[in-house]
Amino acid sequence: QATPSTAQVPPEPAPDPALTPRKQILQPPPPPEVPEDANASDITGEDPDPEDSQDPATAGASGANLWFLAWVAAPLVLFGLPLLLILSVKERRRSARRTASEPADRVSGAWREMLDTATDFGSPISKQATRTEAAALLDAEFGTSTVALAKRADALVFGPAPVDSVAATAFWVAANGAMARMRSSRRPSRRWRAKLSPASLKTKESFYGP
Repeated sequence: QATPSTAQVPPEPAPDPALTPRKQILQPPPPPEVPEDANASDITGEDPDPEDSQDPATAGASGANLWFLAWVAAPLVLFGLPLLLILSVKERRRSARRTASEPADRVSGAWREMLDTATDFGSPISKQATRTEAAALLDAEFGTSTVALAKRADALVFGPAPVDSVAATAFWVAANGAMARMRSSRRPSRRWRAKLSPASLKTKESFYGP
Protein backbone atom coordinates (compact mmCIF):
# COMPACT_ATOMS: atom_id res chain seq x y z
CA GLN A 1 0.00 0.00 0.00
CA ALA A 2 1.42 3.36 -1.02
CA THR A 3 2.12 5.99 1.67
CA PRO A 4 0.75 9.46 0.78
CA SER A 5 3.35 12.16 0.28
CA THR A 6 3.61 14.91 2.91
CA ALA A 7 3.64 17.49 0.18
CA GLN A 8 0.10 16.54 -0.70
CA VAL A 9 -1.25 17.05 2.88
CA PRO A 10 -3.49 20.13 2.78
CA PRO A 11 -2.56 22.90 5.26
CA GLU A 12 -4.70 23.54 8.27
CA PRO A 13 -7.11 26.42 7.85
CA ALA A 14 -6.15 29.72 9.58
CA PRO A 15 -8.26 30.57 12.62
CA ASP A 16 -11.06 32.99 12.09
CA PRO A 17 -10.16 36.36 13.80
CA ALA A 18 -13.78 36.92 14.65
CA LEU A 19 -13.85 33.69 16.64
CA THR A 20 -10.49 34.35 18.48
CA PRO A 21 -11.13 35.66 22.02
CA ARG A 22 -9.50 39.05 22.80
CA LYS A 23 -7.79 40.02 26.02
CA GLN A 24 -9.78 42.48 28.10
CA ILE A 25 -8.02 45.85 28.68
CA LEU A 26 -8.85 47.59 31.92
CA GLN A 27 -9.88 51.19 31.30
CA PRO A 28 -8.65 53.89 33.79
CA PRO A 29 -11.30 55.18 36.12
CA PRO A 30 -12.84 58.52 35.18
CA PRO A 31 -11.30 61.61 36.86
CA PRO A 32 -13.06 62.84 39.95
CA GLU A 33 -15.45 65.65 39.49
CA VAL A 34 -14.06 69.05 40.57
CA PRO A 35 -16.43 71.17 42.64
CA GLU A 36 -17.25 74.51 41.14
CA ASP A 37 -15.96 76.42 44.20
CA ALA A 38 -12.56 74.65 44.30
CA ASN A 39 -9.44 76.82 43.83
CA ALA A 40 -6.17 76.05 42.09
CA SER A 41 -4.36 74.97 45.25
CA ASP A 42 -7.06 72.39 46.01
CA ILE A 43 -6.74 70.90 42.56
CA THR A 44 -2.96 70.88 42.05
CA GLY A 45 -1.86 70.62 45.66
CA GLU A 46 0.58 73.56 45.10
CA ASP A 47 0.68 76.80 46.97
CA PRO A 48 -0.66 79.80 45.10
CA ASP A 49 1.64 82.53 43.86
CA PRO A 50 3.03 84.32 46.93
CA GLU A 51 2.74 87.65 45.14
CA ASP A 52 -0.96 87.02 44.56
CA SER A 53 -1.57 85.92 48.15
CA GLN A 54 0.47 88.70 49.82
CA ASP A 55 -1.47 90.67 52.35
CA PRO A 56 -1.91 94.28 51.18
CA ALA A 57 -1.13 95.49 54.70
CA THR A 58 2.18 93.56 54.67
CA ALA A 59 3.09 94.94 51.27
CA GLY A 60 2.39 98.46 52.48
CA ALA A 61 4.56 97.96 55.57
CA SER A 62 7.45 96.68 53.43
CA GLY A 63 7.22 99.73 51.20
CA ALA A 64 7.17 102.04 54.20
CA ASN A 65 10.28 100.35 55.59
CA LEU A 66 12.11 100.85 52.30
CA TRP A 67 11.22 104.53 52.25
CA PHE A 68 12.37 104.89 55.85
CA LEU A 69 15.71 103.22 55.10
CA ALA A 70 16.22 105.45 52.08
CA TRP A 71 15.34 108.53 54.15
CA VAL A 72 17.91 107.57 56.80
CA ALA A 73 20.62 106.33 54.42
CA ALA A 74 20.65 109.43 52.23
CA PRO A 75 21.94 111.82 54.96
CA LEU A 76 24.46 109.23 56.11
CA VAL A 77 25.88 108.97 52.62
CA LEU A 78 25.72 112.73 52.11
CA PHE A 79 27.68 113.54 55.27
CA GLY A 80 29.71 110.34 55.51
CA LEU A 81 31.49 110.60 52.18
CA PRO A 82 33.21 113.95 52.93
CA LEU A 83 34.41 112.61 56.29
CA LEU A 84 35.82 109.51 54.67
CA LEU A 85 37.53 111.72 52.10
CA ILE A 86 39.14 113.82 54.85
CA LEU A 87 40.43 110.72 56.62
CA SER A 88 41.77 109.32 53.37
CA VAL A 89 43.61 112.53 52.40
CA LYS A 90 45.16 112.85 55.85
CA GLU A 91 46.37 109.27 55.82
CA ARG A 92 47.86 109.66 52.36
CA ARG A 93 49.61 112.87 53.42
CA ARG A 94 51.01 111.20 56.53
CA SER A 95 52.20 108.20 54.52
CA ALA A 96 53.88 110.43 51.92
CA ARG A 97 55.72 112.32 54.65
CA ARG A 98 56.83 109.16 56.42
CA THR A 99 58.09 107.51 53.22
CA ALA A 100 59.69 110.51 51.50
CA SER A 101 62.71 109.65 49.40
CA GLU A 102 65.01 111.97 51.37
CA PRO A 103 65.49 111.14 55.07
CA ALA A 104 65.73 114.86 55.87
CA ASP A 105 62.27 115.34 54.34
CA ARG A 106 60.97 112.53 56.55
CA VAL A 107 62.21 114.40 59.63
CA SER A 108 60.65 117.67 58.45
CA GLY A 109 57.47 115.80 57.54
CA ALA A 110 57.19 114.32 61.05
CA TRP A 111 57.53 117.79 62.54
CA ARG A 112 54.95 119.17 60.12
CA GLU A 113 52.61 116.34 61.13
CA MET A 114 52.83 117.52 64.74
CA LEU A 115 51.96 121.08 63.76
CA ASP A 116 49.02 119.87 61.65
CA THR A 117 47.76 117.88 64.62
CA ALA A 118 47.76 121.06 66.70
CA THR A 119 45.93 122.88 63.88
CA ASP A 120 43.20 120.24 63.79
CA PHE A 121 42.77 120.73 67.55
CA GLY A 122 42.17 124.42 66.94
CA SER A 123 45.65 125.64 67.96
CA PRO A 124 47.45 126.55 64.73
CA ILE A 125 51.13 127.50 65.00
CA SER A 126 52.33 130.50 63.04
CA LYS A 127 54.55 129.62 60.10
CA GLN A 128 56.93 132.42 61.16
CA ALA A 129 57.70 130.56 64.41
CA THR A 130 60.90 128.54 64.60
CA ARG A 131 60.75 124.92 65.67
CA THR A 132 61.85 125.82 69.18
CA GLU A 133 59.24 128.57 69.43
CA ALA A 134 56.57 126.24 68.03
CA ALA A 135 57.56 123.56 70.55
CA ALA A 136 57.15 126.04 73.41
CA LEU A 137 53.64 126.86 72.16
CA LEU A 138 52.77 123.17 71.86
CA ASP A 139 53.99 122.49 75.42
CA ALA A 140 51.96 125.38 76.78
CA GLU A 141 48.83 124.29 74.91
CA PHE A 142 48.95 120.52 75.36
CA GLY A 143 51.24 119.99 78.34
CA THR A 144 53.78 118.06 76.28
CA SER A 145 57.57 118.29 76.22
CA THR A 146 58.63 118.85 72.62
CA VAL A 147 61.39 121.46 72.92
CA ALA A 148 64.08 118.77 72.90
CA LEU A 149 62.39 117.20 69.87
CA ALA A 150 62.46 120.55 68.06
CA LYS A 151 66.21 120.96 68.70
CA ARG A 152 66.80 117.43 67.51
CA ALA A 153 64.94 118.14 64.25
CA ASP A 154 67.03 121.28 63.66
CA ALA A 155 70.23 119.34 64.27
CA LEU A 156 69.24 116.61 61.82
CA VAL A 157 67.94 118.86 59.05
CA PHE A 158 70.50 121.65 59.26
CA GLY A 159 73.47 119.63 60.51
CA PRO A 160 76.62 119.12 58.45
CA ALA A 161 76.09 115.36 58.07
CA PRO A 162 73.29 113.98 55.89
CA VAL A 163 70.39 112.39 57.67
CA ASP A 164 70.23 108.61 57.44
CA SER A 165 67.10 106.44 57.37
CA VAL A 166 67.66 105.13 60.89
CA ALA A 167 67.68 108.64 62.37
CA ALA A 168 64.59 109.62 60.36
CA THR A 169 62.69 106.54 61.55
CA ALA A 170 63.67 107.19 65.16
CA PHE A 171 62.45 110.78 64.86
CA TRP A 172 59.07 109.58 63.57
CA VAL A 173 58.76 107.30 66.60
CA ALA A 174 59.43 110.23 68.92
CA ALA A 175 57.02 112.48 67.01
CA ASN A 176 54.27 109.84 67.20
CA GLY A 177 54.75 109.71 70.96
CA ALA A 178 54.42 113.48 71.20
CA MET A 179 51.24 113.46 69.08
CA ALA A 180 49.79 110.69 71.24
CA ARG A 181 50.35 112.88 74.33
CA MET A 182 48.69 115.79 72.55
CA ARG A 183 45.61 113.69 71.84
CA SER A 184 45.46 112.23 75.34
CA SER A 185 45.27 115.76 76.77
CA ARG A 186 41.84 116.19 75.13
CA ARG A 187 38.50 114.52 75.70
CA PRO A 188 37.55 111.62 73.36
CA SER A 189 34.88 113.69 71.63
CA ARG A 190 37.41 116.44 70.96
CA ARG A 191 39.85 113.89 69.59
CA TRP A 192 37.28 112.69 67.09
CA ARG A 193 36.51 116.24 66.02
CA ALA A 194 40.21 116.85 65.43
CA LYS A 195 40.54 113.59 63.52
CA LEU A 196 37.75 114.60 61.17
CA SER A 197 38.71 118.28 60.99
CA PRO A 198 39.82 119.60 57.58
CA ALA A 199 41.63 122.57 59.16
CA SER A 200 45.13 121.25 58.54
CA LEU A 201 44.27 120.57 54.90
CA LYS A 202 43.68 124.29 54.35
CA THR A 203 47.09 125.49 55.55
CA LYS A 204 49.53 127.04 53.10
CA GLU A 205 52.68 125.76 54.76
CA SER A 206 55.13 123.42 53.09
CA PHE A 207 54.17 119.78 52.78
CA TYR A 208 57.27 118.73 54.74
CA GLY A 209 58.17 121.70 56.92
CA PRO A 210 59.27 123.91 58.45
